[in-house]
Amino acid sequence: MSRNRVLMNSRALSARVATIACMAGALWWLGSMPQSFAQPAPEAPAADPADAEPQAAGVGVVEGMVTDIDTGVPVPGATVLIEGTSLGAVTDADGLYVIEGVPAGTHQVQMMRAGDVEATRSVEIGAGQTARLDLQADDSQLAGEVIIVTGTRSPEKIFDAPVTVEAVSEETLERTPGTTYMASLADVKGVDFANVGINDQRISMRGFTTQFNSRLITMIDGRLAQLPGSGLPQGTLLPSPGIDMKAIEVVVGPASALYGANAHSGVVNIISKSPWDESGASLTLRGGSQELFDGAMRVAGTVGDSLGWKVSAQLMRATDYEPDCDINPGFMYNTTVCESAVVADYEVSSLKAEGSLYYKFGDWTAKAATGFSETNNFGPTNIGRNHLRDWQTQYQALQVNHPNWYAQVTRTATDSGNSYQLDGLVATADVRARDGRSIAPADLGAARGASAFIDTSSMLDGELQHRNRFYGVDATLGVQVRQYMPDSGGTYLADALGQDLDATELGGYAQADYRLFDDRVRLVGAARVDNHSNYDAQLSPKVAVVGEVATGHKLRAGYNRAFKSPTILENYLYIYNQGANINLVGNRTGFEIRDMDGAVVNTIDPLVPEKVDTLELGYKGILNRHVFVDLVVYNAWYNDFIGPLTPQASPAAGTFAYYADTGGIVGAGTDGEGSLFTYQNFGQAVVRGFDGGVDVRPIDQLTLSGSLGYITRSSDPDDAPPLNVPGLKLKFSATVSDVLLKRSYVRFSGRYTSEYSFTSGIWIGEVPSLFFGDLSAGYTLPELGVTVSGGITNVFGNDTPEILGVPRARRFAFLQVGYAYEGLNF
Repeated sequence: MSRNRVLMNSRALSARVATIACMAGALWWLGSMPQSFAQPAPEAPAADPADAEPQAAGVGVVEGMVTDIDTGVPVPGATVLIEGTSLGAVTDADGLYVIEGVPAGTHQVQMMRAGDVEATRSVEIGAGQTARLDLQADDSQLAGEVIIVTGTRSPEKIFDAPVTVEAVSEETLERTPGTTYMASLADVKGVDFANVGINDQRISMRGFTTQFNSRLITMIDGRLAQLPGSGLPQGTLLPSPGIDMKAIEVVVGPASALYGANAHSGVVNIISKSPWDESGASLTLRGGSQELFDGAMRVAGTVGDSLGWKVSAQLMRATDYEPDCDINPGFMYNTTVCESAVVADYEVSSLKAEGSLYYKFGDWTAKAATGFSETNNFGPTNIGRNHLRDWQTQYQALQVNHPNWYAQVTRTATDSGNSYQLDGLVATADVRARDGRSIAPADLGAARGASAFIDTSSMLDGELQHRNRFYGVDATLGVQVRQYMPDSGGTYLADALGQDLDATELGGYAQADYRLFDDRVRLVGAARVDNHSNYDAQLSPKVAVVGEVATGHKLRAGYNRAFKSPTILENYLYIYNQGANINLVGNRTGFEIRDMDGAVVNTIDPLVPEKVDTLELGYKGILNRHVFVDLVVYNAWYNDFIGPLTPQASPAAGTFAYYADTGGIVGAGTDGEGSLFTYQNFGQAVVRGFDGGVDVRPIDQLTLSGSLGYITRSSDPDDAPPLNVPGLKLKFSATVSDVLLKRSYVRFSGRYTSEYSFTSGIWIGEVPSLFFGDLSAGYTLPELGVTVSGGITNVFGNDTPEILGVPRARRFAFLQVGYAYEGLNF
């Protein structure tokens, strides 16, 4: 991996000055805070060896260089850790690293870089001394040795993590034969995955999913990546192109103690590439079935050791799968018109663009970033399907990192463009068809406009963290604030009634990590308090103990409490669906259900936060450095869990819904007056499950992995909705590399899910057992910097939808050519 070095030019110097001016304000107030109250960045920044000096008495410095074992070329972006501590560093553009404040004595040092790992090395350091330790990057043997930061907000190996954490490497991202980064999560242990279109995939964890999953949060580089109008994960609407993604880390299970509201069943954190991780230019072009065209580019570089920059973009176009009449909203409403009759074409597209500037000074790193996406897509909702047209998502972010500090502030905004509800258009077309009028797409402009919905919402997300070591305890302190400012223009939220929908979440957390008995036992405790502007404060504690029972074998036990605040949609949804003459209303105030005589036959209390207390027992083992085993069993006690959108009153059945606070009838003046679909809390439920995975690498050329997941409910309140996920999941993959050709690979993966019941809004039914297989292959010509690859998803042509309300998927194939030029270090 050669690195070109040239002189800094005037243009780069101008960019450097502009960056300093842009970030100076944020750095001033952060740097002026008392140093006794400090917290770390999620990843340790690189430091200049020339600046390293021994610390206070009793500590010293470890420094060195990381090089590639085959070529001897310096490796930038590698993480070097002192095992048993939170100390670490990331190598700079020249492969150099410095770790200060290392306690005197003998330590084990671990190096990791996205697929490269070196066996632990020993280093001895005296008080006030500097020890030199050069390291070499070799092929990783096992998934358990991958370094992650999301589980405890500090770098550690998956093998050592006190929670259930999975990692998707850059290599896996590149080799997964899907159209979006979400496809790479299909094979992750503990993740429920559903392919709902060419450019849309959905995931959930540990049950109780719906068409809109609000029990997990997504982040990118530690900043929140949710939709401000609904509070849902951005998913494929994320502005970040896949070509700039370095890894994805997934916490499977409750994580509110560190991440707050709605980190209820998990956290997905995308790690992007910095200019020091990968500089130069990259380009990929992909074409395939369904008229797919997909092009992406990334250009990144550095100026000296302090300034870095990157820009990336992606454009994808394809034809989505066309739904059959038996699964589209027209059939659900007993209309004579199919969805496909009113849609001119099923073209989908996605445009993404992103840019970042980095500036390093001393131990500080500042980053300013902005991103934009525009999406045309089709997607299921609780009441039918939406046609997203010109949907825009954008963000602006500022982050500051230090070995003891991390701070960020992000603004996220959306604009729904010309998006509309397909079910409303189908209902109107049905009326026109019965009257003998045209239902051609070109003649439905006014009807399409009447079904349009507006989303011009925004959100502010800010966080300040401090990390330090006190008397042998690694402590983390943090505070976070999120402000949601939804705006639907009265089209699908209760702002149509003049209600103020803004909501604010404020949370603070602390974590203590202590190791004893020569690091054979690790104790982790954390607690977080969150205050929501609509609800009482919530406490989320976490306790975990990890014990090394033998070399390469660890047992862990943990308790977590997590909570889910009702989302904007669950509180303030407000839609009259003329296709079915029903009212879909969020539950902020509660309802009374009355019969035809006015007698109250049922009451529905206002929504309150859902809580889950989870006990986990786990085992992780590394056998002969060729087998990694990860097992976890869990028992979760749900209280006040929030069900999906369900029918509560129907005038046709003699029941009518009224608002509990005003006594007014729901949907007054509409043809569906008194009808109601809404959300409600149920009592208690107990969910039990098991997730087990094994990764095997018997030889360097072969990697095998497999997982088994099982989930069930042992008790339920009356009339509770189903888990909405398969009870049994089986997944496996096999990758063969460098067998016929050096730098070639072939990968096959498969997943099986058992049949299950699904209820979400109007979608009620059974999903049969399914099996899907995917195949990919590729070859790299290193002399030219060219990679040729291809893939087939749904190899066996299974056309059964993975959830209700989506089209039947077909076999999908593509070919891709990629080019990479390494350099641009000035």
